This record gives sequence, C-alpha cells and structure tokens, in this order.
Amino acid sequence: MVKVEDYLNDGANWQAQAVLAYLKSQYSYPLQGTWNNELRCYKADFYVGRYENCREQGYVFSVRYMGEQRNYAVYEHRNSDVLCVVVFDRLTINTPSLDDVIANMKNKYDTTKKFKCGEILSCGAYILEDAKNFIDTINDLND
Repeated sequence: MVKVEDYLNDGANWQAQAVLAYLKSQYSYPLQGTWNNELRCYKADFYVGRYENCREQGYVFSVRYMGEQRNYAVYEHRNSDVLCVVVFDRLTINTPSLDDVIANMKNKYDTTKKFKCGEILSCGAYILEDAKNFIDTINDLND
C-alpha cells in the first residue's frame, strides 16, 4: 500500500490532478461531433502532458483535430491558490512546452481563465465546453 498523500505523485498540484481526473472521466464529450461510424473511433484526440514551471506544476491538455490543435495549460498559481488556465492554439508533436505557454502570456498573471481554489468541476467544464466549441468551429468551416 501507498500513503494517500504519496499516491500519483508526479509533481502536479492537487487541483491540476483533480482536473485531470475529471477530464479523464468526460473526455469524449467534446469529441462526439467527430465520431466515425465506419471506423468506430473519434477523428479527434484529447491528450495530456505535464506542465512544469518551477513551483507551478500541472498539465497541458491538447485537443487535436483536422490538423489544428488547442491547448490548455492548467496549474495552481505559485503566489495564490488560484487555479489558472492558459488557452492557446499551436500544433505540436509533443506536449507543448513552457516556452509555448509563456509565449501566449503578457506576464505571469496573464491567464485566459482563473478559478477559485477548489473549483475543479468549473475548470473542467470550461475546458470541455471550449474544446467542443473548437471542434464545432472546425466542422462548421469544413461543411
């Protein structure tokens, strides 16, 4: 057995880990508009990788569809308990890097969306809705 405080110790803070758990349970929601009946799979993919910026440890979630990619860096701000999300579009082979995230910020306080400490479900729902809108927009452009 492992102590609860040591389990899943990949360096990400608890809020980012909770968002990951929520998105893992709901990841297919934004992908539904890409279902291929013939192949029995989604044409879009939802990925996760680590986000590492000194004391700010979290994840980058990426939705990739038809040569486009939207990314969501999720972390707890180092100077507060605020749960931060930085959203940006950039096609990458690997997990977007810290440099990719920072390139989309004016300063360390510039985020796309902020959530109070513990607002895990709100943060996850925001990412899922934005990912769905991203995919729907691509579908609308290709109709």
